[in-house]
Amino acid sequence: MNLSSNDIQLLSYLKDFLNNGYDIEQALNICNEVVNDKRVDEILKLLDNGLSIDEAIRNCGFQKMWVSSFNFFYQTNSIASAIDKSLKQMILIEDSKKKIKEKLWYPLLLITLVLLFSIYIRSYLLPIINNMIIDFDIDNSLLIKLLLSFIKLIPIIIYTSTIILFIIIYIAYLIIMKKNYKLAVKLTTFEWFSSILKDFYSYKFCLFFNEFINLKYDINSILEYFISQNFDYDIKNIATEYVLYLKKGEDFNTVTNRMHYFSDYFKNILILSFNNNFKNNWLEMYLDQTMQLINKKIVKSSQYFIVGSYMITGLFIVIVYILLLLPLTQSIQTI
Repeated sequence: MNLSSNDIQLLSYLKDFLNNGYDIEQALNICNEVVNDKRVDEILKLLDNGLSIDEAIRNCGFQKMWVSSFNFFYQTNSIASAIDKSLKQMILIEDSKKKIKEKLWYPLLLITLVLLFSIYIRSYLLPIINNMIIDFDIDNSLLIKLLLSFIKLIPIIIYTSTIILFIIIYIAYLIIMKKNYKLAVKLTTFEWFSSILKDFYSYKFCLFFNEFINLKYDINSILEYFISQNFDYDIKNIATEYVLYLKKGEDFNTVTNRMHYFSDYFKNILILSFNNNFKNNWLEMYLDQTMQLINKKIVKSSQYFIVGSYMITGLFIVIVYILLLLPLTQSIQTI
């Protein structure tokens, strides 16, 4: 589920009213007058029942990823600041997802058209070509046999590739949304898939890690907090692995190089920042660059599908043309 425009509007109003000096109940009551959203009443009821604001927000149907981000920022920020930072993060992610979708619709359309084209050729044109060969009493030469076999094989390749593509999408869903870490570790051995997966985990860890570094927390305190929290199990899992190796006596740089969840680029940035006592802005620079890098990788991968679709379509047309032409030329030669 995406962060909707209603979510963004409600949270933005709440943040603004809090920044203007209203307490949480006053801000929510004003939001109730400005925004027609039943969750405002739900939050107020939960607050009346003794729940804290983060607990109330967690139980009111907001997007899970945003709630996780808000809870993290709320540990070290005011309510307004936590809403602001988590909103900015989610808007950045939503914008990136929108750009990716805009770039992917064309290759997906091409794949669909090629799939339909292959079904048309196999179901309609191929029987016509076979009938022509029989009607013209054409010798079933090795070339014709090869071309016919090839035109039968291409749809199978397309069907298989499409199934594999959907399996990859489903696996990505399992890893990112269902937190299947065993599967994530296995897939880090596959170059293309692991590249995007590692960028995702690197970005997420860097986002929260950098927040605590800016607040002058030491590394051990940050990792212990990451382990103790129950809002984000991606971060919890990575921190647990960090602490495990640190307790064995390995230094921070060595453990960082061990982390199979991180991209090589992020490992280098993290090590350089650590060696410089985090006095530079390299972590923030990494955050600014990463979403663009993920977009570029996905777009670059989609271009392979575009080229492949053109090649398969062209190959289909050439083979069908040859198969239609051969019976005609051979029949002319026999006259």
